[in-house]
Formats: sequence, structure tokens, C-alpha cells
Amino acid sequence: MRLTGGSVFLDGAFARTDLIVREGRVAGFDLPDDGPAIDCRDALILPGLVDIHTHGCAGFDFATADDAGLRAMLRRYASRGVTDVVATLVTMSPADIREAVRRIGAHAAAPDEARIRGVRLEGPFLSKEKKGAHDESLLLKPDADFVLSLGDAVTVVDAAPELPGFFELVERFPGTVSVAHTACDYDTAMRAVAHGADHFTHLLNAMNQPSSRAPGCLGAFADSRAVAEVICDGIHIHPAMLRLLFSIGAGRVAVISDSMAAEGLPDGSYALGALPVTVHAGRATLADGTLAGSICSVADAAGRLADFGIPAPQIAAALTSVPANALRPALPCGRIAVGESADLAVFDARFRLKRAMRAGSFLPAVPEA
Repeated sequence: MRLTGGSVFLDGAFARTDLIVREGRVAGFDLPDDGPAIDCRDALILPGLVDIHTHGCAGFDFATADDAGLRAMLRRYASRGVTDVVATLVTMSPADIREAVRRIGAHAAAPDEARIRGVRLEGPFLSKEKKGAHDESLLLKPDADFVLSLGDAVTVVDAAPELPGFFELVERFPGTVSVAHTACDYDTAMRAVAHGADHFTHLLNAMNQPSSRAPGCLGAFADSRAVAEVICDGIHIHPAMLRLLFSIGAGRVAVISDSMAAEGLPDGSYALGALPVTVHAGRATLADGTLAGSICSVADAAGRLADFGIPAPQIAAALTSVPANALRPALPCGRIAVGESADLAVFDARFRLKRAMRAGSFLPAVPEA
């Protein structure tokens, strides 16, 4: 098929070109093609979106979902343009973590599902002072031996750098260690980055807030080449702060959903791990008002960022190439290139998702949450 008249995100910029898809792969641009023409006039055509920090959606959580639940989640992600996810686990006991990693690793993705690109441990190696929506009774100091015992399925580990064992974890774990849920100061954050933990989990959330004499993790992000994840629902971070982050960290901001089970579902009572969560008017909170993840998919976040005034190429990169390249090793996704799987997210000019393609086939449309 030929996707005609759209602006295709290629190498960090949008180019007006026809995109040719054959046998599920990108065949080229502006080539002769006998297949059907799909009118994408005024559309923005992105690679499949990459969400490297998401706990769940569609009523399920990676921490507890069985294979049917995983299938429902991964179909929901794909329908919203997300073709690649890192399955994120909330703080649990070591035994429960081990079982969840096994379950997730045993799942085989179908053609209409997003691909799981590894497992992320958001906990238990977090600061009690900045635990957020994590069960304090299950928090532990960083344990490299335990992480390594889980095998290659675990690709990202979140941890607070002020805890004993953090730097050993950075030195021994071959994947990504991300600074997270921390009460550390600027100097400690810079030391963590210098040692290789050059990634910040949901920057400005679950960490000390910056001030004129205590820049904290925000200052470390500004003074380094680290990547920062941001939740762009307009609730976790004020739009003015989002504009600041994209300004000082162009090419280093990765949009994440940090979504929990209620993404795609109405207001009501849910859970994040073992903690009860109430969802009302776009906010997911614990009983004490603590934010408990989001209910905003990365596709929905794209439209909000456009409304906040973020330039279109920065939005596109933050949804695709930046998160794909932020991890070690980099993920083999987040780009449109000849020979690659035709995984596409088609937006209108205001970054509202119109259609999603997985391996050359358009998926049924699913409305915004």
C-alpha cells in the first residue's frame, strides 16, 4: 500500500513523502506501487510509539496479569499506536517479582499486540522518604545478586542512589539503572550519572523539588547528558515545567505513560500492586492523595504536549527514538526505515491519534481515554 500526502518522521524531522508498505515492512518512499493508496493528507506519520515505563492498562497490571490479561493489555497498547513496551513492575516481594518476570517472559506476542521489550523493576530499591505509590514494607536496599538472578528479561532497574548497594548495582547490572524515588541531592545525582546511571525516572516526581540553592535531580539533568522520563498528562508536571524540560533537554526527554490498570477505563476503584487506587477526573490517587501513576497513554500525551506548545519534531522524538535509544542496549524500534517492520502511528496535525499500524496492518481504532 501507499500512504500518500503525509509528513513522515525520518531522522529527527518531518518530510512530506509517500510511504510504501509491502509484506508488512517499509519498502521505501515515493516509489511506484500498485497497491491501494491511503490518503494521509495533513497527517503526521510516526514510527510505532515506545513506552518504556508502563504498569498496565485495560484493567490489568503487569505485576499480576495472567496470559489472557497480558494479551488484553498488549492489544490495547497496539491499538493506541504503542508497538513496543517495557513491562513495569511495582514494588513486590522478591518471590512475587520472580514469578511476574517468569510469567511475562513466557508470553508470545500475537501480530495485533505490542511487543514486550523486557521487564522493568520500579522497586523495591526505593527511598522510603520518596516511596510514592509503593508499599513501604516491601522496600529493600539495592541487591545486584538478586537482580542478576532474574536473568536477561530484566532490562531496567529503578533505584535511589543514596541507598547502600546502589553503585554496586550500577557496576554489575548490564542494563539500565535509573535514578528514581530518591531524596538525593544534586551532587549525589551527578555522581550516579557519572557512574553510568544516566537515566531519571519520571523527573520532578517522587524526588526532592529543585530550589535556588538545591537544584537536585533537575539540576543534574540540566548539567549532564542523561535522559529524563516525563509524564505528560498535565497533572504530574505543570505545562510550563514541561516546556522548560524540553528546552533544556532537547533530544533527551522521553515521554512515558507510567499508566496503571485504569488506562482506557472509566473512573472507579482499582489497584496498583496491592495498594488501592481511586481514579477520578483524570487522576489516579491513593487514599492519602498520593498520585499513583497515570491513566494517560503516550498517544494521548502527544496531543497534550501539542496543546502545551512543544514543537512537533520534539514530541515525535520523545515518543519514539529517544525512549528506544535511552536504554542499554538500545531497543530495535522507534524509527521508520526501509526493511524495518511497518509499525506506524498516524496522527492529525494536532497530534490526535487517527490510526495505528502493526507490521503493515491497520488495527481497529480505539478512542482516547
